[in-house]
Parts: sequence; C-alpha cells; structure tokens
Amino acid sequence: MTHKEIIDKWLGGKSDYDKLYGFQCVDWSRQYCKDSGTTIGGFSGSAYKGWKTGSPFDDKWVRVKIGQ
Repeated sequence: MTHKEIIDKWLGGKSDYDKLYGFQCVDWSRQYCKDSGTTIGGFSGSAYKGWKTGSPFDDKWVRVKIGQ
C-alpha cells in the first residue's frame, strides 16, 4: 500500500497490532510497516523510544513534527 492508502484506511481508526496493551503508538508503527511491506524488526518500549535510539527505525523513517 502507498502512504496515502494506509492513511486513508486507518484515519480515525485504531490499531491494536499485538492485542496486548490496547491501542499504542508501537502498534500503529507495526501496523504501518505491515501495510507498507516494510519491516522494522523487534523492539520494546514506545515508538518514540525506537525513534530516539535509531533502532529499528534507522534511516527508513522521517520524523514529522506535530502540526506539519
């Protein structure tokens, strides 16, 4: 799926990818990767933590500030 198709599919929706902790940012990150055909590997903690540490996101992700 393209980025636009994924956004159109999930806009206003919720993703509980692992069915463990409810609707979390990590669930959305994993769902996005699944839908786009991109793998991010395994990690724990928040999607923000993954972004800050550079793993598993590395150079595959571009951070967009809130309001852009």
